[in-house]
Amino acid sequence: MSLSNRIYRLLPEPVKNVLRRVRRTARRWRRLWSERRVRRSLPPGSEHDWLVFPVIDWAFRFQRPQQLTSGLAREGHRVFYLSTTFGDGDRPTVARARDGVALVQLPGPADFDLYRAPLPEAVLPELVRAIDHLRLELGLKEVVCLVQFPGWRRLVEEARRRWRWTVVYDCMDDHVGFAINAASVGRDEEALVAASDLVTVTSRSLLERWRPVARRIRLLPNATDFAHFHRPAPPPPALRGLTRPLIGYYGAIAEWFNVEMVAAAAAERPRWQFVLVGATTGANVEPLLALPNVHLLGEQPYAALPGYLHAFDVALIPFRRTPLTEATNPVKFYEYLSAGKPVVAVALPELEPYTHLHYPVRSPEELIPQIEAALAEGPETAVPPRLELARGNTWRQRVAELRDAVRELHPRVAIVIVAFAEPERLRMCLESLWSRTQYPNFEVVVVDNSGSPQIYQLLRETAEREPRLRVVLSERNEGFPRATNRGIREAGDCEYVALLNDDTVVTHGWLGTLIRHLEEPDVELVGPVTNWAGNEARIEVDYERIEGMAPFAREYTRRRAGQVSEIPMLAMYCVVMRRRLLERIGFLDERFGIGMFEDDDFSRRVRAAGGRVVCAEDVFIHHWGRSSFGALPEEEYRRLFDENLRKFEAKWGEPWRPHVARSAAGEE
Repeated sequence: MSLSNRIYRLLPEPVKNVLRRVRRTARRWRRLWSERRVRRSLPPGSEHDWLVFPVIDWAFRFQRPQQLTSGLAREGHRVFYLSTTFGDGDRPTVARARDGVALVQLPGPADFDLYRAPLPEAVLPELVRAIDHLRLELGLKEVVCLVQFPGWRRLVEEARRRWRWTVVYDCMDDHVGFAINAASVGRDEEALVAASDLVTVTSRSLLERWRPVARRIRLLPNATDFAHFHRPAPPPPALRGLTRPLIGYYGAIAEWFNVEMVAAAAAERPRWQFVLVGATTGANVEPLLALPNVHLLGEQPYAALPGYLHAFDVALIPFRRTPLTEATNPVKFYEYLSAGKPVVAVALPELEPYTHLHYPVRSPEELIPQIEAALAEGPETAVPPRLELARGNTWRQRVAELRDAVRELHPRVAIVIVAFAEPERLRMCLESLWSRTQYPNFEVVVVDNSGSPQIYQLLRETAEREPRLRVVLSERNEGFPRATNRGIREAGDCEYVALLNDDTVVTHGWLGTLIRHLEEPDVELVGPVTNWAGNEARIEVDYERIEGMAPFAREYTRRRAGQVSEIPMLAMYCVVMRRRLLERIGFLDERFGIGMFEDDDFSRRVRAAGGRVVCAEDVFIHHWGRSSFGALPEEEYRRLFDENLRKFEAKWGEPWRPHVARSAAGEE
């Protein structure tokens, strides 16, 4: 016993209680400080966020859940990976994992087993509050929920209802086939498949099962980290001294592992060494323990697996044929092939297309002959096709396929900008679009209305490196309404149109949030609040330099999530609408020439057609203001104003009502 422990035992009980409270407080502050550092290291990026509801914890065997999510993080997404267990307190805890993935533990009952029982109704409100806290603290706006176990269904459905997040169910197994899972898993899974925006499945069997139920479904098989498993690695110490040949397996040794078949082969071929790497939970391995040529090495780190694999002479997949394995697309098959190893596998449906690349076992009696055939093969002809298949099935490719599938879920948006202001303002506008527009499916159409060589050069250089930019050149200044209409037509087929001034700077999550407001009843035109506008859209700001805009916007909008206010007119420095609105009420009225009053006119036409025009309190856009018309001489500006005022009043047959500031309207 240490001296400090001895002294502690001699202290009076009240003093001990004080010390215990101090220790608890210190631990709490250390945890909060650690979480603060993690949160500060996870600022919103240019890609949408992923919230993962996993089937296994991050620290468990590194496989599909970790491969996909770490790949998404490497592609620039913020990824938040939940724990399958719950912690104490009333807030989620956040820690850092490899590859930039954030690990999150929600508060809840510590003794709850997600696999053996559905989420209790009484716990749901607490979990929802925890996710809402996470949403506000980390600025989660454009979110994809990646669900990998049906037990999360109730919580995911609530998140989807409240925040309209996208839900992808990644079905990697026949969950009903696992003995550990509760009877409710089947019902939860069917409901989850039906409710999800997208279902991805690992096998053709799962594809056929869920195709009639899912809205959208896509085959996304397992894959390999080719470089990790292809690169030669020295054999681990546990294999030293073993004679050849080595017949190897790594992975779970559970109820689906055919212990009897492997034991019979090992008993019949005592000179073969059977190396089995993996936890044996759920399997009766008694038949293997008495065999001196069977080596049960337990679970090994992911980093150590290539050393074992490259030492194998033959790699095994000795599964039982059950509904569970018949729906399985074995990850290890692609990993084995990455090392060029001969594979002897039980004949599974997912391996049927690759009978030329492995040795299928259709009965226990075939295991030894197929291993002998694998040992006798000529590697100079067999290895290259294996490597080719493995290279064509990598986790990087699967991540790209998943991202493409999610992008297709989001209707295409055309962001139309008329370029006329100074090049530096346009550059800042475009850079903010690329770095802060988290909506997955958008294109930017810039109509160069300036005739400026500097702006033309900027647009040309940007288009060379940014495929989402399309540039439309004008020979002269066509005016804002006509140039905008031209940009909309050039954008072609899209579901939403966003009009954005070239003297704006957007904020994180702006586009998706505005689009979600269009889902409200009768809302046809929506725009943000801003620092510069002539009406109620203008709010007071406390930043003086553009560097202060982002923190101001984050704090202002987080307190007003989901709030909108009716507004008579939205200035077109930033508005979003459905494309079909333009087909119904017409494009911008080009009678207003260079510009002014086309936005008054358009908002009025929207309302005349029965639509609502709203200002979103939860989206802020910086607007430099009057970058185009402000450059005109005062007398020219006044002439244009008066001319278009007469056109507007003649069209509508009544006087124009001047805009009202927010304070004068009695609003915040």
